[in-house]
Amino acid sequence: MGSMDLLQDGASYVIQGPNNLSLVCNPSTNTATIDYVNNAAVQPEQIWEAKAMRGKSTGEMSGFFLMNRIKSTGHAWCLAATNPGRSGGPMGPPPRGSSVYMVDIQGADDYAIWTPNTTGHPNGELSLTNLMSFSGRSGPSLVLNVAGNSWQPNGRLIVWEWSGGEPNEIWWFQSNFKPA
Repeated sequence: MGSMDLLQDGASYVIQGPNNLSLVCNPSTNTATIDYVNNAAVQPEQIWEAKAMRGKSTGEMSGFFLMNRIKSTGHAWCLAATNPGRSGGPMGPPPRGSSVYMVDIQGADDYAIWTPNTTGHPNGELSLTNLMSFSGRSGPSLVLNVAGNSWQPNGRLIVWEWSGGEPNEIWWFQSNFKPA
């Protein structure tokens, strides 16, 4: 099964980690954090849509935008790794340990494309590799990670090199949920 087969284009998911915590969009601060899931009524900030994307740098179907459409903002927000070129630096892979933030879909680029991977994941969980950090791009592949190795509410999201399946770098994509 290829990485593009792991998520369904256009499908909505609640992205969860251990201890009933999920990925939550916070557009007021341009951040995404983790927080506890209320399985009885999932809030809009917890619902992520996978949109298959062709990477500008690769020219191929490379992964997915993970979008959150919060009606109160009127925008679709994408989870994105830090683009060092946005602050005047050279384009290249996101720095290891740099923050993951939310970007309006109109400004999304290859730093907002995530490729799912199941290698070494026996229970259906996925890791998410940022397109701009694939090995061969002058450094290790960087995956979506919760800073530290503890899943606490309001945990900061970063990109970090793959650590072999540590709890803070694997995610479950739940498609069966009840919206609020």
